[in-house]
Amino acid sequence: MERMAKLSRVPWGVTRREASDAGLPAEWLIPRGGELKSSLVVLYLHGGGFSAGSRNTHREIAARIAKASGACVLLPEYRRAPENPYPAANEDCLAVYQWLLDQGVAAERLVIGGDSAGGFLTLSTLLALKAKQLPLPSGAFLLSMAADLI
Repeated sequence: MERMAKLSRVPWGVTRREASDAGLPAEWLIPRGGELKSSLVVLYLHGGGFSAGSRNTHREIAARIAKASGACVLLPEYRRAPENPYPAANEDCLAVYQWLLDQGVAAERLVIGGDSAGGFLTLSTLLALKAKQLPLPSGAFLLSMAADLI
């Protein structure tokens, strides 16, 4: 997956910005005209079967979401199995969401989503937010058959 990712390109009109949000490697994909202080923010959780995938392998899809929606997309790298067993990835995704809230991103401006394992992590993050009575995002999307497991 990582070798194939070298062939992908960020679409014209989208800027990449390295980040270390919530203590995790991450990057922002910012569309032309997008501003972190006022734009919609998408927290995109990458797929990869909980053991593969990264911001490199999912950069292009996240950038295309940014360009199509006009939203600033945050693409974090959560801890993966088997080195980091369950619930490490779930904890990381919740921490990144909490970090966004702590940075002043209102839940009304937040959308969370992901593909494959990232879709499952989206659902588990939403359930954790509800259980902890934290503000829920304005929307969510799943590109994942794993969603059927919950």
